[in-house]
Amino acid sequence: MTTPNKYVGEVTLNGIKAWHVQWQGQPGTYDDWVRESDGYLMKVTYAAAVGSTYTFTFDSYNTGTIIVAPASPTPAS
Repeated sequence: MTTPNKYVGEVTLNGIKAWHVQWQGQPGTYDDWVRESDGYLMKVTYAAAVGSTYTFTFDSYNTGTIIVAPASPTPAS
């Protein structure tokens, strides 16, 4: 189980203010950077107690592809 246990502080990532929080879990440590303006995650790092470290960065949300219907749709037969 993962429990939040530390507010590391305010930082700036790529010119954007974020809160850095840290979580201790089994079997490692999670670091999250949360964008102050809207609460979206900007970066997540997981460091295993022994071995690997994984980093995920997020630079945009809700930017899906726009689908435009054809001007003269032809019905399927």
